[in-house]
Amino acid sequence: MAAPETKVTILDVARHAGVSVGTVSYVLNGTKNVSEARRRLVLAAVSELNYVPNRLAQGLRRGQSRLVGVCLPNMASALFAGLADLLEGIAARSGFEVVQVLSQQDPELEYRRLSALLAHRLAGLLLVPSARSGASLDLVMREGLPTVILDRTPTQQRFDEIIIDNRAAMQDAVARFVALGHRRLLFIVSYPHLITTRQRIEAFRHTARASGLRMSAEVMQRGDDAADFAARLAAQLCRPDRPTGLIASNTRVGLWMIRALQALGLAWPRDVSLLAFEHPDWADIVQPPLSVIEHPTAEMATLAWEMLARRMREPAAPPRRIELQATLVQRASMGCCAADGHETIPIPHAEVEAT
Repeated sequence: MAAPETKVTILDVARHAGVSVGTVSYVLNGTKNVSEARRRLVLAAVSELNYVPNRLAQGLRRGQSRLVGVCLPNMASALFAGLADLLEGIAARSGFEVVQVLSQQDPELEYRRLSALLAHRLAGLLLVPSARSGASLDLVMREGLPTVILDRTPTQQRFDEIIIDNRAAMQDAVARFVALGHRRLLFIVSYPHLITTRQRIEAFRHTARASGLRMSAEVMQRGDDAADFAARLAAQLCRPDRPTGLIASNTRVGLWMIRALQALGLAWPRDVSLLAFEHPDWADIVQPPLSVIEHPTAEMATLAWEMLARRMREPAAPPRRIELQATLVQRASMGCCAADGHETIPIPHAEVEAT
């Protein structure tokens, strides 16, 4: 049986470089000027010994944690997955460690996960809150933890926030469909009580009414699972006044939508035109490629980190809000609607029941 590997310590680095432990600490933390010759000796020893400093322990000794919490609803969303990856990279380059938890859109689970995070003496928190996050936000506020809210705006602006202009994104989406001749649209949502979803629904209906055309702008909840969703969608598409354009509210709904249409033998944009909020990796792989509303994920992650760093430096500064714009990327899944939307798509009854 192999002997356990001995962890390299700062004392080992000091001995290897022929300098004091204090000199190694000064070089690694940048807390005091060190001669170039000694700095090179320390860095060479760190490289040769493969020494990894314990940033969290260093922070605690200085009374400053180097640990940042990230709480997201899930990793099924292209936006949330992208944010998690980008924030991890930014934190590493900034000398911080990240502890990430998922709330699964459940406010009680969110509260428990945040309570556990707070036990780690965080330096700050980046949070995409659940639909009913009042208790969690109160908890964070009581702790006085530097916090930045992402994507979803609470009803009271108590924290720094970076959000997306969901109304403008939906207005652009409806306008694109109208320009292609569509008059019957269906917006498929997962969580109708989320502030982002409510904003999109309001803009969806308002833009349809403001068009001055005879339009139908309906909203459908996705259902409990993929099978339930497929049955609901099939029922919508079997109607004589079926929708000719579908808008998916997120990555998961977009994927279920594609699978349901394939199972029903329907093609886009021949039978129905498609658009999805968020930009999943597979959007340009499906054929024809899926039109998407692309979020400024990289910009959001960068600004969130900068805002959190400012909040950690200036805890008493007034809360700030930054609103970013999404971009509609129109691809071949959105086509012209030559018909008036009153014909029925022939879907065999047996297929609908089996889906």
